[in-house]
Amino acid sequence: VNLPYNDKRETILEALLLAFTVFICAYAYIYAGIKIKRAVKYYKLVEALEIGLKVESVGVLQEFSCSLETYNGVDVKTIGFKVYSERFTSEFDRFVYIPFDKDFPEIEIGQKVKFYTVGNVLHSYEII
Repeated sequence: VNLPYNDKRETILEALLLAFTVFICAYAYIYAGIKIKRAVKYYKLVEALEIGLKVESVGVLQEFSCSLETYNGVDVKTIGFKVYSERFTSEFDRFVYIPFDKDFPEIEIGQKVKFYTVGNVLHSYEII
């Protein structure tokens, strides 16, 4: 008589259970590692906005871009400004990043804006 707790095929089941556990742990490590890495990069971006060097610029809003881009491992979208450079005495296009989960600022195209950036990420703005 073979009782369920004394079965000869118990080692096969234990081996399958071990293989399945290893597979689940490896998958969870890889999947969670990606999420944790992205969260750490987003935290570093937000931290840089608080303690970083702020650069002031004045420009005219040219365009909004809703396409997904990556900046230092963080998903961002861009705003294009036409900015005058005193150094080169000409205008150039400047693209400023906004985290993808944030809404675009309430600025209309063609408005003159004074904006502050930290590492090319929009910190604050003021419509002139």
